[in-house]
Amino acid sequence: DTRQQNASDRLDNRQQNASDAFDKRWARREKSVNAFYDKQKAGVDKAIKAEQKAEETRKKIFDAEISRQQRLADIANTNIDFNMAINTGKLDEAAKIRNDMQAKETQWALGDAGDVTSAQSAKRVDKLQGKSDAIDKAKQKRLDNLKEVEDAEKKALEKRQKREKDALSKKQAADKAALDKELANNKAAEQKNWELIRDPKNKGTGETLNV
Repeated sequence: DTRQQNASDRLDNRQQNASDAFDKRWARREKSVNAFYDKQKAGVDKAIKAEQKAEETRKKIFDAEISRQQRLADIANTNIDFNMAINTGKLDEAAKIRNDMQAKETQWALGDAGDVTSAQSAKRVDKLQGKSDAIDKAKQKRLDNLKEVEDAEKKALEKRQKREKDALSKKQAADKAALDKELANNKAAEQKNWELIRDPKNKGTGETLNV
């Protein structure tokens, strides 16, 4: 009847509101976890980019210095060649060889220093990348744990709502059965009274019948 339908509607609305509130609450929790770990990862990623940029700058400085040393060597060699053109002695040739060697030694030293710095920078980048990966793993683990808790609470909510619906259905069925029984009893009583009224034995007796 209308009362039972209204009761069912109220229960459906209450359970739907509970489900919506549950979903919103867990959406806020998941958003909070994502924001927390994303902020940490953003800081690490920023540090990685800064280190990579710094390494690029250092590399440019080293390359520029090597180029400068090479140009100085070329200038010195040109001067030596010029002097050798004027003077035909072997001392100029020796000086040229010595100058070339000094330039190469300088280039080697700068190159070695650059390699060491690059290696150190690569280690720092690897370390930062490892930290970034660790943040990703921690974030995913946290989200997985939250998902497990969410699923468990969701199942508990669904079971509770099912029990509520079953209880309401059972009550409504009992109420309907009681009403049907009452109607059947009333109908039987009316039928009995009607039969008593129609019975010739009861005419003129003045007996009062319950209708």
